Amino acid sequence: MPLLKINAELPNSAEVGIAAGSFELALEGVTIPVAELIAQAVQTQIRLQQVLAVERPRHLDAEQIARGKAQGRVALPASVSPIAPDPNEEVRRARAAFARGEFHLVVDGSFYRRLDESVPLSPETQVAFLRLTQLRGG
Repeated sequence: MPLLKINAELPNSAEVGIAAGSFELALEGVTIPVAELIAQAVQTQIRLQQVLAVERPRHLDAEQIARGKAQGRVALPASVSPIAPDPNEEVRRARAAFARGEFHLVVDGSFYRRLDESVPLSPETQVAFLRLTQLRGG
């Protein structure tokens, strides 16, 4: 059975840069429904966020204390929420957002607009999720 390796990238809030992770998806055929591709992407992002989650530090070093004093506030850094998102709910929300047109799916240069469309996959397939944001201005 052929495997498709999917790479995911998330902004890393702890450091400047991108944190990356990947998973392999066993292909039962040569196509996958858009709805399932979205589910796999959401679940991968959740797993990657869990890997990146760090515990809140329990102490500050001398440099951090001095920096806090200079800014007028000494405090422990905010922690990442320990509450893990519900994967089923996040998949439902992502599929609903796709159906509303809040983001697009582009596979090998072709746009997919419906959850029931089938996407042909191969190990060379390039997938991009494009989130749309409204430009605001004068």
